[in-house]
Amino acid sequence: MRPVSVLKTKGLLSWPELRYGLYNKWIQGSDIIEFAIAWLEKYPAEVNKKIVFMAGCNPSDEGELKELLESYIAEANVSDENVTDKWRLAFLIVLKMEPDENIRLRQLQEIYADFAYPPDMKKCSIYVTDDEIQKGYVSSPLSEMEHVIQRLEKRLNP
Repeated sequence: MRPVSVLKTKGLLSWPELRYGLYNKWIQGSDIIEFAIAWLEKYPAEVNKKIVFMAGCNPSDEGELKELLESYIAEANVSDENVTDKWRLAFLIVLKMEPDENIRLRQLQEIYADFAYPPDMKKCSIYVTDDEIQKGYVSSPLSEMEHVIQRLEKRLNP
């Protein structure tokens, strides 16, 4: 499963998440087109020519899609609150499905770094201090990942 699919399933995908995903190369032009088509079907009374153009774009023309997406977001004044956390949640949920524990642990470290070491993921790190060990603050990074997922889901649940 792809992170963008997790966002769709959880109802967390919107225009800002698409923009963030496109800029980070986590999605493709076809994801934006699919979302634009679904948007037009869901909100037929709210037709916007930029969304119509996105729906009819060539999936390989990411430059035009980026321009239309940016323009629409600016015009509609769409909030991008929690975009990074939504993507982080999606990546963690996808990672949770990985059956190999060693791969999960390695990729958890990559997600922690890729999202600029968010404070709520500190205990997901494989690097801990002696003080943390002595005080019993440390659990398995993978079990801590479960706690992070739960907290993010609770906070971001629409």
